[in-house]
Amino acid sequence: MDCVAHLASLGHRDIVYIKDTRTYSAARKLSGFYRGMEQAGLFAGTESVMETEKGIIGGITAIRRIREKGIPFSAIVTGDDLSAAGAIKGLKKLDMVPGRDVAVTGFNDSLLAISTDPELTSVNSLPEKMGETAVAILSLVLEGEDPPQSTLVRPKLAIRESSSPFSRHKE
Repeated sequence: MDCVAHLASLGHRDIVYIKDTRTYSAARKLSGFYRGMEQAGLFAGTESVMETEKGIIGGITAIRRIREKGIPFSAIVTGDDLSAAGAIKGLKKLDMVPGRDVAVTGFNDSLLAISTDPELTSVNSLPEKMGETAVAILSLVLEGEDPPQSTLVRPKLAIRESSSPFSRHKE
């Protein structure tokens, strides 16, 4: 949702999601994409999601398929930094400039996010914070205290060069 909200705030309306796995996590990310599109008042139909294989090759392949199908897009959201790196590479193969012609976002805020050119806007799910929270809850249980009913660790969006405001002159 955060990626879509960020991209929508920059004026993007044609946002495509690259889905590269069929895991529980991937389903949750896709659900977040749809919720983000709905909250932003944007349409997300069947062409708004491009399924592909996992990894850099999957990102490259997805960009090629999106272009071949003539799907309009000014921004790409991916469920993983590897797929986003592939999307960046795929855009370059089509003589498009990632971060200028098309905004790209990833997920995990891995070292890859700062290794791509341009550097990747990516969701940091704060795994260290989740671990610390889990240990704190376990400590409460071991001490005989009642743990909280629910605990929420909100991810943070690391905004970098790969996401840019929409411009009609792109593409």
